[in-house]
Amino acid sequence: MPSEEVRLFTCLVLVVVLCGAAAGLAQEAKPADPTVAKMTVADAVEWTLGEQYEKVIVTVSGPFDHWGLEFAAGEPVLFKPFGADGQALPDGRYRYELRPVPVLSPEAKKALEAGRKTGKREETSRLLLMSGELERRPKVWSGVFAVRDGKLIAPDPNAKEPRGKGGQK
Repeated sequence: MPSEEVRLFTCLVLVVVLCGAAAGLAQEAKPADPTVAKMTVADAVEWTLGEQYEKVIVTVSGPFDHWGLEFAAGEPVLFKPFGADGQALPDGRYRYELRPVPVLSPEAKKALEAGRKTGKREETSRLLLMSGELERRPKVWSGVFAVRDGKLIAPDPNAKEPRGKGGQK
């Protein structure tokens, strides 16, 4: 006989799947995903994302260092060209990667937590993917910029665009 924890987990996943299916039926047809990440370069590199997210994880790698940054929803997503000591970053090419963390419903968060606790993480994720609560291919944007003489240099506008949906490589 299944334990109460397993029954609760199964019910929670079923509720999330049914809610996701109902929400999907209720939505009108939408045009292709308009989400983009735009980058501007001035005194800092700033990215603007055209979607709602819980947070954005930014990774920047340069000639001698790398940084991992997190920005909450509503915070400006930017990178300043100065080290922890306040000195300008060394000249060179810098690579960045943006990973927005999507906003999940409270039910989906509970289901994921229950899946972790019961060891059914993969099954839960698969059910949430089928219901549309999780994205099959999370959005990731990447690119480069440079620093020369302590100043940011915008990437070449003629460079090839990243491949894939939403700027994914």
